[in-house]
Amino acid sequence: MNADQRKQMSQPHSFNELALSYVASHAANMSDAQRYRRLEHLGSYLLTFFGALPLSDISPSKLQKFTYHLEELGLKDKEIQACLVSFRMCVKHAIHQHWEVNRALLQPVMMNDGFLPEAKQLSEQEFSNLYQDLLQDLTSELFH
Repeated sequence: MNADQRKQMSQPHSFNELALSYVASHAANMSDAQRYRRLEHLGSYLLTFFGALPLSDISPSKLQKFTYHLEELGLKDKEIQACLVSFRMCVKHAIHQHWEVNRALLQPVMMNDGFLPEAKQLSEQEFSNLYQDLLQDLTSELFH
């Protein structure tokens, strides 16, 4: 390993640097549609969330928080998974560059299906509406 490679490995790289390096290295080999999708994911979601964060600080739990963030933005599961593919492509690029990155980030992320222990809580109004609906369903069966 030469001195330049060792210097690169010892420097903490940010996600911004990773995204720029990934696009510069792979843009020419992508179809127009694929390039557009990757740039859209990077520009609209990944860079705004991870941005200047050092790669060594990005953990699977941080990635899970990112998926929650995308859900809050209203993205559907299919769109979130596509964005995660773009993220994993960047992580693979970092590994090939010998940058410090958690290899567990290449594993699939569990999507929140409502059955996980950390499901979103209902607001007071949502709970009240749900309670009223359930009560109405129960009483309608009793009196009809």
